[in-house]
This record gives sequence, structure tokens and C-alpha cells, in this order.
Amino acid sequence: SPYTFIFTPPYPGKFKIKLILSNPLYPDIKSTSEINITAVNTKPEAVPSVIAGPQPPRKTPVNDSRDSSGLNMVSAGSVVYLKGFGVDQNFSSPDMYNPGGTSPDIYGKNNDHFQRRFKWRWKIEYTESYKDKKSLADVTDILIDKEGKSSKEAQYPSFTASKPGQYIATLVVNDNDSYRPLESTPSSVTITAVEENKKGKDACVKCHEEEVENFSFTAHGKNNVECDSCHGPSALHLNAKKEEKKRTIGITMESGVCGQCHEQYNQWEKSRHSDAESYGFAEIAKPLLVNCYKCHYAKPYAESIEKIVSEKINFHELKYKKELMFVGLSMPDLSKIPEKNEPRVTCQTCHNSHPRSSKIQYGLRQAEKENICGTCHYEKWQNAILEGSAGEIKNGFEYPSENYDFTNPHYTKKKCILCHMDRNITAADRNGVRAVGGHTLRMRDAGENNVLGGFGPRADDPEKERNIDDKDDILNISPCEQCHPGIKDFNRNNFQKGVYEKWKKLGELLKSLNNGKLPGYKPGNKCATCHRGGTLPFGIDSKLILENAYTNYKLVKNDRSWGIHNPKYVMKLLDDSINSVEKDYNK
Repeated sequence: SPYTFIFTPPYPGKFKIKLILSNPLYPDIKSTSEINITAVNTKPEAVPSVIAGPQPPRKTPVNDSRDSSGLNMVSAGSVVYLKGFGVDQNFSSPDMYNPGGTSPDIYGKNNDHFQRRFKWRWKIEYTESYKDKKSLADVTDILIDKEGKSSKEAQYPSFTASKPGQYIATLVVNDNDSYRPLESTPSSVTITAVEENKKGKDACVKCHEEEVENFSFTAHGKNNVECDSCHGPSALHLNAKKEEKKRTIGITMESGVCGQCHEQYNQWEKSRHSDAESYGFAEIAKPLLVNCYKCHYAKPYAESIEKIVSEKINFHELKYKKELMFVGLSMPDLSKIPEKNEPRVTCQTCHNSHPRSSKIQYGLRQAEKENICGTCHYEKWQNAILEGSAGEIKNGFEYPSENYDFTNPHYTKKKCILCHMDRNITAADRNGVRAVGGHTLRMRDAGENNVLGGFGPRADDPEKERNIDDKDDILNISPCEQCHPGIKDFNRNNFQKGVYEKWKKLGELLKSLNNGKLPGYKPGNKCATCHRGGTLPFGIDSKLILENAYTNYKLVKNDRSWGIHNPKYVMKLLDDSINSVEKDYNK
């Protein structure tokens, strides 16, 4: 781009950058300007935590249950799984922590939750006392890796908390920097093991009457699931003094705690929700983090639902602002910046283990299940197309002289869940996990040959197209059959193919007018990559003719349904974009 230059300091030190501006019409005249940059080698930060093992969410789920709850409060004899997480300011994007691990699979999932950039060093100390941490014994030898070998250098080690007491896991992260490796300050997490002594809900109801009553509405409550199952052993908690109550009970919003019993955990692993490492904490402009807060993290989402109910507003209208006293102004509430190991999009994002009413199905936080997707996905590509609101939301461009008010037969009361969570197709993949629908949210599975058919660029290699002729895929076709009996695939009457061909034509038109390529994303603009498609400008486009058409190009590409979500609307946007570029650009 003639506007943006990227410089990555290869090592610490001072750098002088000089910009030389010249004009071929006046070769003897040059303008120069320079700036000085100081690059500092900073040490990484270690963030240890406990997870429900034996490993983090996987790109390829296996039909099994979690071995543990992922709580810091466990019964003596339990296996505890640890997670090492590193943060390094030397890298412009956290994606760089994981070379090779962020390569997308055929479905576009690109996070295997390992950080290959770093080296890890764990230490485990043990004390019998729940209060005195002075008499600590080094028991690091109890750590093992996923192969069962003794290891203190694994990112995800585990150990057996064989005796009651406290286990303190301390992590040091090495940034493995080729210039000069630096180590983090040690950081610790405490795991408390107690003799299992289940008291049942009767013991909890004395202090938590409302929570226990709400819990009784759920399938868990009706099937006599005890509080200890999700919160860990309660013996210490029941006997603790007031100020000690919180640290003697387990509370987590990670999906792993549900994965101990629910097969839907493996389906969730298939969905993009399990791939939701938003790295919100790394956003350079801290006020923008408040925008990430309510959708990308489970606890803030739950808090936001409570807030919109009490304030009687829509989810997308909720803004976390802090009023400035005496001046009548407000600023983003920076207290809402997420923690580095804050649980992302998990089961607890949508589901509440303690619903306030027996009328709320599945313990959903939104009383009407049809509306739950529209909370976070209000501005996303798919919802904008489904509702025909891309022009209003501004991730699409509706040409002023045209009419886009179409009736969309696919925009029903059930909205997204009508198709994406349909469970009539019961087929499983090669690992025994539901192939489509349900909590996978998938409409297509690659089948036994592991080749994804349909239209569009391949997620794992965008330079190549999907295998359109592949017939091995498992399709979530049941919702379509309700209105289109006998339908065999999503490309009804070749409509998807027509949309895809027009989309490709628009792309080629835009490339031909922009030196053979489409503008890339703005450096560092990670949020806009998904939400508004924040790309660099076209070279010569003062009337924004190319930019407006490119907005629709990105909309259709990122929607990925190739017109199914709203057929007439998508076709109209593409037709108008092509016409505008062909007729108006050279005027």
C-alpha cells in the first residue's frame, strides 16, 4: 500500500526510519522525514490455571468425557489438569505465540490452544495445612505430561492430588527469543484437595435458598445432581468463616465442567464457539476492549443479559460507560477489561445453571431461545443478511436508488436455531460425535474422505476452491426438506452456484481495477477483521465505487451460505455492485 508501511524491529535497540517522497515528474525534487524508534526486549507473563482435562478443546473432537471438573477445589485422589498460558509484548499479535497452530482446518477452526513459541517450567509444592503455606514441600515429581511421563516442562501437565491439603502450582514462561531468551516472573495457582464428604443440597440451602430453589427447576435438580458435582467438595466451605467462604468453593464457567457428563461438549468443540480465543486483552486501544467484553467472554455475557433485562434495552444497545462527575460526559468503563485467562464462549455463556424460572427451557439466559444468537451476532455477516439489514448495520452497502425490501422465507421466528441446531439428522462422524446440527451448529460435515464439498474458497487454503463435486458430505438437509420435499443438497436449482459465480465475477472486476489484487486488512485491526471488514483503501477510488462494491463482496464471502440465508437480497446486492463498477467507475 502507498499509505501503510510495516516495520518489525528484529532485535532490541534504536532504529531510525526515513521516509523519502518523490515524484517521477520532478525527479530532482525529494522530500524526506524521519522518526526514531526504540525497541525494548520485554519478558513474558505467565498465566497458570486449572482446566477440565485431559486436554484443551480440540480441533477434531473425540467422543469422550472430561476427566475432571477444572475446579481449584477437588476431592483428594482427583487428577488435576493444569494450563500454561503466556503473554509476550514482543509480538504484535498473540497469533504469533503459536507458529503452525493457527493454520485453519477445513472448517476454518484455527486454534488448537497450544503455544509452541514458549518454553514452560512448572513447580508443585504441597502442604497439609489449608491455611499455613510456610511449611511447603517440593513435590514437582508428581507432574506428568499427556503421555504419562514425568514432566515439568509441558504446557498442559497433570498431577494426582493424592492427599488432602493445598497444592501450589507455580509457572515460569520462557519466551524462547532467538536474540536473548527472557523468563517471566513466577506466577502461581492454588489447588485445594479435601476428603470427599458430600452433604447434599440440604446443607447448601441454609445459605443459598434462592440458588437451590432455582436449581430445582433444571434437569439437574430433578435428577438429584448435587451441588458438589459442579462446585467441588463442600466440607471446607460449610465450616469456613465468612471471609473464607469464597476461596473454599469451586466456581467456573468453563465448558469442561459440563463435559464431565454432557455429550454436547464434544459437539461444542466442533463449533466456532470453542475456537473463541479473542485475545481481547491484547487490543492496543484499551477502550475498545470494553466492546469485546460482553460477547467474547462467558461471565460478562451473563452480566450483560441481566443488565438488558433490568434496563429493558436490546443487547446491542448496551454500552459500558462510566460517567465523569460534574462534566456531563462519559468514557468507556475500563473496569470491564477481561482477564487474560477469562473463560471465553462456553456452555455457561448461553446456559444458566440456576435459572430464575421453570419456564426457561434448558436454563437459557435468554427466555426466548430464538433470540439468543441475535445478541452477539447482531452485527455479524450472517445475521445482517438473514434480516436484510446489512445497509443499516454498515457491513454491506445498499445503493440509494435501489429497493432491498424483500420478503425472506428463511427469516422465521426460530431464526438461526431452526436449521443450525436441528437434530433430525443423527449421523455421527468417524469419531462418534454428531456430524451436523445440535451444538455443532454445522450444516455440512466432510464425511469419511475428509474433503469438504460445496462452494467457496477452502478455509485451509483460500487460493483453492472446495471440491464442488464431492458427494461424500453429510448435510443437515432436514430443515430444508420441510418446504422443499425431495431436495438432495443446498444448491437448489443451481442458485448457490449462481451466487458464487457472480461473487467471483465481482472479485475479478475489483482486482482488474486495483493492480490485480484486493486490498488486505489494516495492520493490527483485529476486531474490524470480523465485524466491519476493516481493509485498506483502493488506490484510486474517490467516489468509493470500488469500496462500496468491495463491502458487499466481503459480506457475501464471510456469510458463507452463498445466498441461502436470504436469496433475493444477496443476489440483488451482487447485481447492483457489479452494475455500479461496470457503469460508474470510469465516468
